[in-house]
Amino acid sequence: MVFFIIRNIFIIRNGVLLLDRNFGECQSFNGSFSLFSGFVSALETFTGEITKSALKSINFEDFKINFYRDLNKLDLLYVLITDLDDNYDQIQHKLKKISRLFLEKHQDILTNFDGNINQFNKFGDILIDMEIAQKNCGGHPECYECQNRNNNSKIFMAYKKDTIGFKNQINSLIEESTE
Repeated sequence: MVFFIIRNIFIIRNGVLLLDRNFGECQSFNGSFSLFSGFVSALETFTGEITKSALKSINFEDFKINFYRDLNKLDLLYVLITDLDDNYDQIQHKLKKISRLFLEKHQDILTNFDGNINQFNKFGDILIDMEIAQKNCGGHPECYECQNRNNNSKIFMAYKKDTIGFKNQINSLIEESTE
């Protein structure tokens, strides 16, 4: 099984955001999703026109934006936000799997698309149910320092993978709970 954390998924068609799903509060992109989708759609299209090659990913300090354009007649752009150190090939494999599943579930709706994007809202839950994505926040040990650990507000905060610090935090919690 391919394992990496999907922070967010966006599915875009002709610059229109069909689906955005945040899979975890602390590990998420926060902002205007429609503005973001327009930007990445334009960037991906512009890059393709200028370089004659596909934009695959953009690395930031704490996360990576990954792209996959399904070149079928529906021309959908799939965007995943993942951790910076996640494996490129695994991400692309999962993007293709998500693309196939989305088309399988929604091809008829997309062919006769009337502008109602609410029809796609449940797709994120399907990804969780099929273990393609996982909800990755809400009380997990790695969320120990998160101020929103028990809060559903959206934030933009990268978590640190500091195993020594993590072990120290767990030990400190254990000591506090036994006092």
